[in-house]
Formats: sequence, structure tokens, C-alpha cells
Amino acid sequence: MGAKKESGFFGGEVENRLLGFAFGGFVGSKKGEDMTTEEEFFNIKYKKGSLDPKTAQLVFFAACIAIGHEGGARRHLKQARECGATEDEITEAMVYAMRPAAAPAAAKVRDLAKAVIAK
Repeated sequence: MGAKKESGFFGGEVENRLLGFAFGGFVGSKKGEDMTTEEEFFNIKYKKGSLDPKTAQLVFFAACIAIGHEGGARRHLKQARECGATEDEITEAMVYAMRPAAAPAAAKVRDLAKAVIAK
């Protein structure tokens, strides 16, 4: 049997490599240590390591959920849990990822419902 192919925008291994390159691996610093480094990503300068590791992994998890990258979501969920994320924190991050995606669909349903009711 063949290996399960991950779905996503680019699909499988190519997507994993692109996202790994883009996100630059582990993000965050140990508590109490200034381990930030000056970085640049698509002409945006930032300090990598400004977020604590748990928060960084929750952000990655939410971003992967939002773009439909299952492999990345699983990986960053595991890393968030290893950094001490609670189930409540994970659920909150998931809801934040869902809100921008759901709003346009909800507005469309609302508008259709109003139009149907108005007739």
C-alpha cells in the first residue's frame, strides 16, 4: 500500500519543504533568555524568538489549519503540546484560525437567507 498523500495548497512533500523553509524551523526562546535573532522574511524585518515557544507553535498550528495544511497542523500541534499548551489554548487557537475563513461564508448565508425571507 502507498503512503498517504497529504493534501494542501501545494500538496505533500513539496509543501512540507516550502513551509519548512518559510517558517525556518523552531521558533521561540527559553523563558528568561534573550535568544532573539534579527531575521527577514519577504522584506519584513523581525526578531525571531520574540514569541515564547508555546505561543509560536500555537500560531503555526492556527496558520496551518487556516491554509488546510494537515501535516503542518499535526506537527505544530504536537510541538505546542510538548511546549505545555493546554487543550483550552489549542481550542482557542483553532477558533482563531476558523474565524476569518468562516466570516465570508457566514455573510453569504446571511445574505441569501435575508433575500429568501424578503420574497
